[in-house]
Amino acid sequence: MEPPDILRFIFALIFVIALIIGLTIILRKFNGFSFPNLKGGKRRLGIVEILPIDTRRKLVLLKKDEREFLVLIGGTTDLVVEALDAKD
Repeated sequence: MEPPDILRFIFALIFVIALIIGLTIILRKFNGFSFPNLKGGKRRLGIVEILPIDTRRKLVLLKKDEREFLVLIGGTTDLVVEALDAKD
């Protein structure tokens, strides 16, 4: 290889590595990004808290609109433990 070919190869390699790093940064920044629902309102469903019970089961507190649901997941069946009105 002649010196200009080596320099072109090095610059191309640096450019490709920079593109990969830039794409990684962009994907990490928008990892939790989600589009609002089609009606233009805020999100209706969310996870408030998760509490591990053991290696298989977890208690999950879900919020939908103005209600909260305590759900036990991970066993043989999932179970709604309690449903209550949310307080902001």
